[in-house]
Amino acid sequence: MWEWWIHHTKSGSPELPVPVSAASWTRRLGSKGDATHTIPVPGSGIPKSLIRELATGNTYTLAQRWGTFVASAGVIQGRRFVEASGLLTLRQKELRAALLGQRLPHGVGGYGPNGVSLTITGRSHSGAVRAIVDKAVQGNTTIGWDLPIDYPPDGAGGFSAVWRMEEGLTIEDMLTQMEEDGAEIDFAPYITPTGYLRWEVRVASRIQVGVPFLLAARAPGTIVADLETDEDFVRQRSGLLGFGGGSGQDRKWAWAGGGIAGMPVRDERISFPDITTQPRLQAAVDADYESRLTPTNQWKLTLFIGGTGPEIAEPGRVLDMHVFGSAFIEDGSHKQRVIAARGDASLMVTPEVQEVTGG
Repeated sequence: MWEWWIHHTKSGSPELPVPVSAASWTRRLGSKGDATHTIPVPGSGIPKSLIRELATGNTYTLAQRWGTFVASAGVIQGRRFVEASGLLTLRQKELRAALLGQRLPHGVGGYGPNGVSLTITGRSHSGAVRAIVDKAVQGNTTIGWDLPIDYPPDGAGGFSAVWRMEEGLTIEDMLTQMEEDGAEIDFAPYITPTGYLRWEVRVASRIQVGVPFLLAARAPGTIVADLETDEDFVRQRSGLLGFGGGSGQDRKWAWAGGGIAGMPVRDERISFPDITTQPRLQAAVDADYESRLTPTNQWKLTLFIGGTGPEIAEPGRVLDMHVFGSAFIEDGSHKQRVIAARGDASLMVTPEVQEVTGG
C-alpha cells in the first residue's frame, strides 16, 4: 500500500513518514515530472517546528512509495498552508527539473571566458552522461554539490565534445545535447535496504526496465480500464535538413531522408544551435528523423494496481497488451513502453505509453 516519506535531498536519509490526504504525481522518463501532496497537520502528531523544517524547499524531498518501490520522488519547491482546514500542500519537481539540470558545470566564481567547462573524448552515451553527472555533483566530493546519485557505466564510443565556458551551458543543456544525439536519460529513484533514497542514472538508446508485463486488455477481470488509442501523424517527415551552430557559409549542416511510402513530400528545416561539430550534428538529425518515420501511436489506459503494485507502470517498463475482439484495434500482442505514469493516493495509475517498434 502507499506510504509517504520525507527524505533529506543531499543525503537521501529517511526523515519521517507523513500522512497524506490528497496526492497528484507524475513520474516521467527523463525525470521532469512533478507532484503535489497534502498533509493534514492537525492531529498528525508532528510538532510544528518539525513539520516546518521537513517542509523546507530544496533541502527535503517527498517520496511516494509502495514498499521499497518509489513511484514518485519530488524535491520540494513550494508549500501552502490553509489555516481554516489545517492542510499543508507541498509542491515538488523531480530531481533533474528541480535542481540538477539548473546547475552550471562550475561554481559561479569559477567562470573564465577562455575556460573549458568539460571535454569528452571518445565515450559512449553512457560514459558521456557519466562525465556530465560527475561534473554536476563535482565528483560528490565538494560540500553542497553532492547528491545521492549512482553514476551510469563508463565506456568507449563515438561521442566527443568540448563545451567552453563562454557558451554558458548548464548541466541541462549538456544532457539535452546527449538526448539530441540519440540517448535516453533517466534518473530513477529507489530505496536502499537501509531506507535511504537514491537516484540511479539510466542511459540507453531506448531505456527498458524489467521484463514485459503481460496484460489481457479485454479479458474478464482485467486490470486495464478506459483503453483508447490515439495515432498522431503531425510529426511525420519525409526528410530533415538540420543546421548546427555558426553563421553564414561556415555553418554546419546535415540531412536525413528517404521519404515515406504513399506520403507526399513533407520535409522540414530544423536547428541544433548548440552543436558545432559535423558528426554530432549528423547523429542528431538522424535520430530526429528516425523518430518521425512512424506516427506517434499513443495508447491511453488506466491500471488497477491493488494486486500488483505501481511497479508495472514504472517508466521504461514494457506492457505486452493482448487485444482480441476489438472493433478497431488489430487482434494480437501490442507492446507499449511506459514513458510516464501519473497517479494520486488511490489504487489507480495511468501510464503514458508509446508503441515499441523495431524489436
